[in-house]
Amino acid sequence: MSLETRNLNKFRVSVSSEELSKWVLRLVMPLAILAWIILGLVILWAAGHIFRSLLVLAVAALLAFALTPAVKLLERVMPRIVAILIVYLVVLSGISLLLYFVVNTAASQGTAGDHKGSPSRSPPPSPLRADEWWLLCWNSFPFWERLFLV
Repeated sequence: MSLETRNLNKFRVSVSSEELSKWVLRLVMPLAILAWIILGLVILWAAGHIFRSLLVLAVAALLAFALTPAVKLLERVMPRIVAILIVYLVVLSGISLLLYFVVNTAASQGTAGDHKGSPSRSPPPSPLRADEWWLLCWNSFPFWERLFLV
């Protein structure tokens, strides 16, 4: 028996166009939401591969935005490229010095409690005379010893 002669109308359902549009909407909306979710995940996955580059770009943009007023101020008395170089040199030197202090302090605190038998905390400092404050300040910054080696 061929397909043309079979009665296929018994499997068909008569549906009005209004009901059909409701069912199409019910099918298309979740598919559209699912497609947007998948697209967002693909974008996040791709951004994950270039995260470091995006982070460097964002930090550079913030730094340039923050230093623009100082460059404009110095630009009044010198060429722009010289003003940019001076401002960046001063700011990056300051950041490097701050980072040096933080790392040096963390390293000295990390090795202070490594001795066996000694407590992890140092004893409280003894009270100082009024004329010894400069000595305490001088000794609390070990970088002076490195700068002024004889």
